[in-house]
Amino acid sequence: MDKERSSMLNYLIKNWIAILSLIISITVLYINYLQGFRLQIREVGRIQIAKNPFSEGLKQSCLFLDLIFSNRGAKTGVVEDVAISVNERGNPTILRSLFVVTDRTKHFQKELQPPQMESFTAFELGKQTSLAKEIMFVPFESELAFFFKAGTYDADVWAVSSKKGEWVKYASFVFTVKDEDIKALDTTTITPQSGGGYFIKWITQDKPLESSEERLKNLKLKILESSR
Repeated sequence: MDKERSSMLNYLIKNWIAILSLIISITVLYINYLQGFRLQIREVGRIQIAKNPFSEGLKQSCLFLDLIFSNRGAKTGVVEDVAISVNERGNPTILRSLFVVTDRTKHFQKELQPPQMESFTAFELGKQTSLAKEIMFVPFESELAFFFKAGTYDADVWAVSSKKGEWVKYASFVFTVKDEDIKALDTTTITPQSGGGYFIKWITQDKPLESSEERLKNLKLKILESSR
């Protein structure tokens, strides 16, 4: 028995490179050809908060968020829906995906024009691909009088994919709203026009995510340390 164990051990030692190569080959084969759709979602840098122009009397807030959707699998899949839960002092509010910003051009002028947008729809992600989207989120309950107040908010990004078929949490982030943000948003107005339609005085406030702020602080420390 001892000789058999010794022989097996010697065999493994002599052929460990071949065995390791086999394991790596099987892993690469699985990742590149066999692994199913594997969705990852990551928030990016900043968000924008604003009054929801589609809410009666501008009684709701809305949120614009850049998200990067990645498929780390080897099969094409579909992102069917995306939502955000915003929590302030333990009170969650669900925001649904309403529009996707199609024109990211910024015009520096006195009156900020509302962005060009199209309705959010399900979309495909091919093998090992990524896609960035700026999405407008609004409260899914139209009668809910939801508006941001000064304070710190925890938020979670949820999505339904063709693989899971149910809501799954993919990312979390934190942001802070200040009193001056609220005062700025309160200047938003919507005015009926004589020829039909409305004129919107569009006000948005950029808010950095705490994770982004922390990365920049770490960068500053790294630069200071390297200059010593």
